[in-house]
Amino acid sequence: MRFVDIIGDVVANVRLTFDPLNLEKPFYEFGHPVEIFNLLAEKSQSEKFKYSKYPLIALYLDYNETHRYTINTISGITIAILTETSPEFSSKNRYDQTITPVLQPIYDLFMQELKNSKYIYSKDFKHTKINRLYYGKQDVFGNSGNIGNDALDAILITQLNLTIS
Repeated sequence: MRFVDIIGDVVANVRLTFDPLNLEKPFYEFGHPVEIFNLLAEKSQSEKFKYSKYPLIALYLDYNETHRYTINTISGITIAILTETSPEFSSKNRYDQTITPVLQPIYDLFMQELKNSKYIYSKDFKHTKINRLYYGKQDVFGNSGNIGNDALDAILITQLNLTIS
């Protein structure tokens, strides 16, 4: 099974708990960040898909693969958990409206489903977690401007390494 599909399977299991009635959220995309945000911009233009974007778990490509027989190590993984926010929100509002009720539960479920995956051997997932308020283009004073058309808050999972079959 391809690594992008293993993460897709993990996201599908997150959906079962996070959104048991619709089984749609969180959505899943993988690719280069520019490609993902271009796809989200296209969805914004579509009456059918403009509300089918967030919350989103995005697996950013590229990552490193080390192969040993049937066991592979995937390293340098970056995953973004994204949701819409209001550009007018203060940091407190963002924690109250997006981080605590939406992003943190998805993060917790995602990490639990990684542990439950039959394809992932490693169970100690050392990584860096970043609560990224007003996820946008980085500049000297932090984030500014939107990436894509949407005002977003995010949890970034970086420097994640997994051993898979």
